[in-house]
Amino acid sequence: MKTKDVLSAAEPEVVAALKEMKIKDLERHAQKILAKLGQDNYDEVIRSVIKAIPSINQSSSASSPYQAINAIIRSHLAHDIEESLEGKLPLGQTLDRLSVIFMLLVSRKFQKIHAENNK
Repeated sequence: MKTKDVLSAAEPEVVAALKEMKIKDLERHAQKILAKLGQDNYDEVIRSVIKAIPSINQSSSASSPYQAINAIIRSHLAHDIEESLEGKLPLGQTLDRLSVIFMLLVSRKFQKIHAENNK
């Protein structure tokens, strides 16, 4: 699946495709989507998401982990991103799909580390 398809395909199709993707493919899509949103520093964004995981898990606020990750990603984008994207990409849906990709990435990276440590 191409990145443009990840952004435009129906949700059930995207979910099924993302479940089967390897970490490298998820990273590639995340990097391309971030670039479309004007953020070229994938490492900075993933680092922020990973660092926030303990506080997200311990937070008693009403927001879900998904919403927290969405907010973290949004904080790394230019403040005028909505104006610069006008007519190009639906920002809400793009951030939603990017947040799902980041959640999958973090989960798979932790699973991989855990599996390697239990060998």
